[in-house]
Amino acid sequence: MQLFALLPLALVVLASTSAAHAAVPHSARQVTHLHGKRLSELPPLAPAVIEELAKRDPKDIEYFHNDLSLLRALSGAESDPVKRAVALSGLQTRCTASHCFSLTFDDGPYTWHQEIANDVANAGYLASFMVNGFNWDCIYDAPQVQSLRRSLNLGHQIASHTWSHPHMVGLTYAQIDEQVELIETALLKTAGVVPAFIRPPYGEVNDTIVQYLNEKHGLIVVNWNYDTEDASGATVDYSLNVIKNITAPTHAIVLQHETVNTTHSELVPQELPIIAKNGYTMKNVRTLAQNFGVKPYKVVTSHGSRDSSWTCDGTPVPGQG
Repeated sequence: MQLFALLPLALVVLASTSAAHAAVPHSARQVTHLHGKRLSELPPLAPAVIEELAKRDPKDIEYFHNDLSLLRALSGAESDPVKRAVALSGLQTRCTASHCFSLTFDDGPYTWHQEIANDVANAGYLASFMVNGFNWDCIYDAPQVQSLRRSLNLGHQIASHTWSHPHMVGLTYAQIDEQVELIETALLKTAGVVPAFIRPPYGEVNDTIVQYLNEKHGLIVVNWNYDTEDASGATVDYSLNVIKNITAPTHAIVLQHETVNTTHSELVPQELPIIAKNGYTMKNVRTLAQNFGVKPYKVVTSHGSRDSSWTCDGTPVPGQG
């Protein structure tokens, strides 16, 4: 992980190609200088993100680069760097910090996003929201923008769930690039962050796609090891039993969906005291990034101002790549 300060120079574009991994056909790309820094010195950024950042004051931008080759666990009995060194490349299904418990909510930002975010924060916990750009709602709509900013202010993590929630297996590399670029650009404009985490829709992914997301886009790919099955029509009692069976020091990443009415109205309010009763404290129930000991974002800056580009028109429609 490294923070790069930007120098006040203009954006320059040079012709070049990047080395390709044998298993992943990286295409030739341009090497850019953004405010005096080469793209190779910065975390992997999509062209539209670079274009947007070039308009910003470099003093207002922070860059973070997670080393996906190795993660050293957080402090505690399990943090010996030899015993607990974990590769961040590949598919992550289990958080690594001691007694870690990660609440994750997919498919937003939606109507109940802010209520869930408030309930979790009021309990002293933090959650991770895996958001789409155009799924149930358009991310550029004013209520969605307001909810995202409020969640960030509360300390929650915002991660990518792709733009339009397609089945990623079967997409071309160009379609994957578009899914990543559209959501990252939208989050930069609306919330001032570019996520370092992504969850594939439906949890569907293969080794080649995971490797491509790791290497081309610098993304940590995260699924889960506990599913409340709320999106599959499970009863609240069934979902609560899933939570009841997770006791400290179990390392848990829990899948839930902010688009399910009973999740926000019944499941979340009832599960929070159960989590505490099962031995997890506010030091344990934290964001994915905190529970992996890495940075949640590739870029942190101020959000933009609404203009004609804040639209989902002309982009892949929900469920399509």
